Amino acid sequence: MIALLKQAFQANSPIFVCSVTLAEVLRGSQSDARAHRLLRSATVVPVDANLSRRAGERIGRKSLKGNVTIDALVAETAESLDRAAAIVTSDGSDFRALVDAPITVAQV
Repeated sequence: MIALLKQAFQANSPIFVCSVTLAEVLRGSQSDARAHRLLRSATVVPVDANLSRRAGERIGRKSLKGNVTIDALVAETAESLDRAAAIVTSDGSDFRALVDAPITVAQV
């Protein structure tokens, strides 16, 4: 993931983070330091009621079951950016079931 982020920084590409991702990665400990460094260079996109509704509809449209709500929120956030976006994740299979072009999934 670090290599992809370095490429993004070198290419001057914007980095967006869905706000729910913070709950997945931050634990209130010293191990959060790397994430906080990244967040200084990123735009955190808040989740509102409209985005949440669209994420739920995405889950229904894709006929997915199980615990995919956070992933659907991240996918919907990427789509809301109105630009080609890549979701960088360690769990690419879940996201591939959720996203449509032009969103791509980069597994790390």
